[in-house]
Amino acid sequence: MVLKIILNNKYLKVFDKFPISIGRRDDNDLALNDMLVSRIHCAIYNDSDTIFIADMKSTNGTYVNKKKLDLPMLISTDDLIVIGETILKIQDIGN
Repeated sequence: MVLKIILNNKYLKVFDKFPISIGRRDDNDLALNDMLVSRIHCAIYNDSDTIFIADMKSTNGTYVNKKKLDLPMLISTDDLIVIGETILKIQDIGN
């Protein structure tokens, strides 16, 4: 499974290994230079050929299509994920 994410409408990131850790720390799979992002903010993982995102008890929350995550949520192509002031757009989910 391959996940393609556009970061702040500028950069394309491609991931083919899961889970993907996202946060401010340099050792995250996707390290974000954003002071509103927690050190370990959220994670994206796959389960039975579907992709989910889960907030990791971040300070400022994780939003998918303007909805704050309370529980893991299924994500799909064209979803917008807001983490701090960073916007991630799911460009493609494929095999």
